[in-house]
Amino acid sequence: MVVRRGFAAVVIIGTAYWTVATWIRDEYLTAAITAGFFLAAIGFSTTFALAQAGWVRPHVVFDETGTTLTEDRRLRRMLLVPCIVMIPTGILFFVFAFRHELELPLSGTELNGQMLIVVFVALLGSLVTALVTIIKAPTQVTLTSTGYHVVVRAGKHSGGAWADVLEVTPRQLIGNLEMSLPQTSGVVGAIDNSERYTPKGVAFYWMVRFYWRNPAMRQELSNGKALERLAEERFPTD
Repeated sequence: MVVRRGFAAVVIIGTAYWTVATWIRDEYLTAAITAGFFLAAIGFSTTFALAQAGWVRPHVVFDETGTTLTEDRRLRRMLLVPCIVMIPTGILFFVFAFRHELELPLSGTELNGQMLIVVFVALLGSLVTALVTIIKAPTQVTLTSTGYHVVVRAGKHSGGAWADVLEVTPRQLIGNLEMSLPQTSGVVGAIDNSERYTPKGVAFYWMVRFYWRNPAMRQELSNGKALERLAEERFPTD
């Protein structure tokens, strides 16, 4: 986490400095492209900071079958903005860099080669992220009286019966809280990216654990009581 924040700070400060420096020297093309990198870096950093702060609005509904939580896509949509800035900026960078029309801040062929690799990775990552955000449907998790069901996309789903779940444990993966649900069959079920359902995924984790451990309370999943518990975060945390 510290390394990521440090890298983001270096990129933001570096691109801001080079934008101003090249603009002063009348290198307007370089300044414009570097400004694009600066804006993209600000956008990515802001989105990740909001994610870490738990900027999530729960989307929860219930019916006679159970309670369904849908991931909050606001942060994903926010992530589209820096991606849209990064994609054309990266393409223009490569076009003019290979034509030697940009004033690069690093001296030496090896250093400039490393810069090209970094920009290529950022460009490719932005393109993939934008496509996934646009195409992928939001993930849904349904909790019922008999078990849980995760729908990632059409044709891809997972789940299990409460009776088969041995434990519900949290796990950290690149700063995200996820749930591991090992089953009697040897299969290890999982609910990924818990932080997309409730702030930092904490309330969602305790919700799943509560209904796994308390069969007598599972009727709440189909009568709306589970929504009230979730809104008040009224789950034991032991």
